[in-house]
Order: sequence, then C-alpha cells, then structure tokens
Amino acid sequence: MIDYDYRPLRLSELARRVINAAQALAEASACEAGAAHVLLALARERRSFSSRLLREYHLDVAGLEIAVARLNGAAPHGLDALLERAYSQAERLGNHYTGTEHLLLAVYSDEALASLLGHYGADADALCQRLERHLAG
Repeated sequence: MIDYDYRPLRLSELARRVINAAQALAEASACEAGAAHVLLALARERRSFSSRLLREYHLDVAGLEIAVARLNGAAPHGLDALLERAYSQAERLGNHYTGTEHLLLAVYSDEALASLLGHYGADADALCQRLERHLAG
C-alpha cells in the first residue's frame, strides 16, 4: 500500500501497518493521506503502546473519525512531513527503528495536530511526557 519508498526511515512493521491504514482511510475519503489519518489509524490500532496511551488519555476516537471524514479531499499536514518528523524523533532518541511511538511524537510536535489531540479529549502534554519516558526507559 505504501507508494513512496519509506525504507530509509526504518519503519517498524506496526508503524508500516499504521501508515497503510492511514492511506486506506484517505483513499476511502478520496483524499491524500495526511497526519490526521495517521492519528486516526494510531488510535484504531490496538496492539501498540501509542494506541493504549491514546485510549488511556481519553482520545475521543469517534469525534476524530468524524473530523477526518470531513476533510473532503483536503489533507492538511502531509504524510511525508509527518514521517520525516517521526524519523527525526527516533534518531534524537537513539532508536534504530521508527515506531508508532515516534509517529505519535511527530503528531504532537506539530502545534495544530497537538491541539487536535486536545480538542478530542486527550491531554497532549501529559501524553507526550509519558511517551518520552517510555521511549527513554
């Protein structure tokens, strides 16, 4: 499903699945995949630590689904930029692979996307701090 060669980003298998799911969500809405699609795919993925954190920090997935469906072909905050930020987060933390946790940190590192987390019920700052502790530890 990934049309661009993301191998240099060393995505984990689960991160690849999330990206593929985000692209499928975008295709269903007839728009280009963006960071909001990745956030929704992260929230729906049940096996990752990131998904568990989003649930624990009370992200309103149903509300986010409605917001993403309303993009109507416009996907602000492109996928490539999000993946580059995720890769940078992995490098900064000394991790060999870019995982779902790095994708979530990349979402958080964008002010508009972090506010999206807050708008749909998640305490973005607390979530990010917990994620950083998890990755450092």
